Amino acid sequence: MATQTPSIETLKRGLNDFASAATDRPPTIRQMVHDLHEEIEAALRARRTFAQIAEHLTSQGVKCSQSSLQLYHRERRRELAGDPPPERARTSDLSASSPTLQQASAPTATSTARFKRPL
Repeated sequence: MATQTPSIETLKRGLNDFASAATDRPPTIRQMVHDLHEEIEAALRARRTFAQIAEHLTSQGVKCSQSSLQLYHRERRRELAGDPPPERARTSDLSASSPTLQQASAPTATSTARFKRPL
């Protein structure tokens, strides 16, 4: 007995239903910080630091470091302001465009010596 393969339309409907169904996964730290943006802004205006806010969130059961909180909050600020995200420099772009970096990474006669004395 061979099983019949369902039609593409049936598979599409099933996958759409599956994707739109609620998931039991908790939100990510990034999503929580984005959702709490206004509250974090209010705490910052009240002269609280990112470290204090992160400590408070951790005490409430959301394990969040100060650096992650700061990164995700600034990311959300940029999104709301309509600013593009900052571009990250690629290592290959830096080494190809900067002769200073090429010189700094070039091996020298003293680079293998333990105490950096001339040979």
